[in-house]
Amino acid sequence: MRTRCTCFRMDWNTRMTFSSLQFLHTLQQYSDEEKYQTTNTSKQNKQALKVFDLADYRTIFADLVIHLYDELLKRIQVKLLPMIIPAIIEHEDLDLRGIASVNPMTSASTSTDKRSKFSAQDLLKQLYDYHKIFQMYSLEPAIVQQLFKEIFYLIDTQALCGLLLRSDCCNWSKALQIGYNLSHLTEWLRDQNLQESGAADCLLPLTQSVQLFLCKKDEASISNVCTKLTIVQ
Repeated sequence: MRTRCTCFRMDWNTRMTFSSLQFLHTLQQYSDEEKYQTTNTSKQNKQALKVFDLADYRTIFADLVIHLYDELLKRIQVKLLPMIIPAIIEHEDLDLRGIASVNPMTSASTSTDKRSKFSAQDLLKQLYDYHKIFQMYSLEPAIVQQLFKEIFYLIDTQALCGLLLRSDCCNWSKALQIGYNLSHLTEWLRDQNLQESGAADCLLPLTQSVQLFLCKKDEASISNVCTKLTIVQ
């Protein structure tokens, strides 16, 4: 019941964001201001209102669009936050038994019996559901790209904080597992034609943290790998 209610709220919020944005564009189109007429046809410019100022209404609807966007993002964050660390840090879907001899820490630290609350596939399904809703209501591509950029930033920061606080996850075998889980996210972005959104770049701090466990620990290697990490991290 709660899931159905959440989906309804997402649908409603997305629909309202789209409708308000479309109406804002209409107000801009017919405002008879030169900066909004550059993308109009000559016929549309002739239809612009000459004796009625739409500036106040544009401000109201611009504020409304920002508010609806923020609400949409908050609902997404509430849903995703409990999923991120289990799906990215704890979930183990990569079979390391065949490469256990490469690093002696692997056999000691890998537990095939562990099961996380959420898997990487659960997180991907949730992302796909969001993308499907955005597409269904024809949300502007630029808005969709910005939403997923912020979603992936959330995934990176939450997972990175979880990794830094979990000493049991700071080892070679866990780094391979996390890297494998992250690869599903970047592949998903390509499948949805969102590679130009910049969302993949938001995962770089976490990706570089994982690579740090896999590379040599000399100063040159660390400097080359960790270009997106602060000294404290």
